[in-house]
Amino acid sequence: KGLEALADSLAHNRALRVLSISANTAITETGVRAISRILQSRKCRLEGLWLYRINISEEGGKFLGDALSINKSLITMSLRCWENDDVSIGDDGLKALALGLSRNSHLKILDLSGNTAITATGLRSLKQYFQSPSCALETLTLYDINFGDEGACALADAL
Repeated sequence: KGLEALADSLAHNRALRVLSISANTAITETGVRAISRILQSRKCRLEGLWLYRINISEEGGKFLGDALSINKSLITMSLRCWENDDVSIGDDGLKALALGLSRNSHLKILDLSGNTAITATGLRSLKQYFQSPSCALETLTLYDINFGDEGACALADAL
């Protein structure tokens, strides 16, 4: 309920440019859905969104992907996890995120570091985004994912 109230007020806020609600591991997909509503607002002017150590989950990746397909202001987004966090976006979440990104020409920096549930399968889903004419991404950070050789090949193919 707290993030839903925050989302309602931020949906009309034209001044806020960066939102960091990191290390709030009690936030679940309900909260991520509320954050996604902020991004979907035509009045949203957020340029930076830091969601380190938030329980994004695969369903949350879908919410964020839907929001990114509409959002025109976000330039930087971090979905970083730390070691031993059990809050990874996972392959299906990354697929949904990539689908939304394929319709977004504004995001320049994406940090997925520490999302250890991302495998070669998830990285393959980035291919559609990287090959789309709307791809504007300049920095992709995948630190501490350990996707191995298969993941590296999938990423190389996507790029």
